[in-house]
Amino acid sequence: MNPLLLRADELLRKLDGASGENLLFETGGLLIGTKARRVFSGSLSRAREHQLPHEVLDAFSGLATEAGLLVLCEKRAGYGFKNFHNGRLRVIAQCG
Repeated sequence: MNPLLLRADELLRKLDGASGENLLFETGGLLIGTKARRVFSGSLSRAREHQLPHEVLDAFSGLATEAGLLVLCEKRAGYGFKNFHNGRLRVIAQCG
């Protein structure tokens, strides 16, 4: 995996634990498209390049896709979301 992504993931998880709040939400992600579409092919390239856990399927959980459509499943996809105020900045500084 890319060293910058590894470090960002490490720090976000550390901050998540130190703050006592959920800052990282791993939901998993599905992207449906064709290899010819730039968004799909770019996402697949990045997943491979950075060795992110993923699968490419031609159907998903019994849901048949149209001919030529693929499903990119990224198990660790998710989002980080939190509005910080000054009281939480000390925790961020300690984790850095």
